[in-house]
Amino acid sequence: MKSIPDIIKAAEIPAIIIFDVNKPTPTPIQHPPRTG
Repeated sequence: MKSIPDIIKAAEIPAIIIFDVNKPTPTPIQHPPRTG
């Protein structure tokens, strides 16, 4: 069985890839632009 953190990490990886691909220009995932 996978622990909850492992499941979260596994779910975040595809989401980050899709989110990055959909952006017109690549941006650092670790340091997103601050809007506030």
